[in-house]
Amino acid sequence: MALIEEFLTELDRRWKPDGEGKIRLPVIGSAAIMLQTDYVRGTKDGDILETQQITAEVKAKLLAVGGKETELSRRFRIYLDVVLNGLPFLPHR
Repeated sequence: MALIEEFLTELDRRWKPDGEGKIRLPVIGSAAIMLQTDYVRGTKDGDILETQQITAEVKAKLLAVGGKETELSRRFRIYLDVVLNGLPFLPHR
């Protein structure tokens, strides 16, 4: 199992969202590539794309469990980062 996959599995185990339904976390960037291939990169963040389900409250709870400087981030040397939904689509110079 890839390190990013272990990190996300542990995040899922520790994080308890409000309500009964699951909240989808769209993983983007190199973390998404590592989940789908044998590609390994020394990334320090696992980017998820902000969606309507990821409210300010949900984001705060996610980052409290897996964000920078958390026990989970120190254990796996990866932290969760929530990317604004328009940011990946801005033109690059």
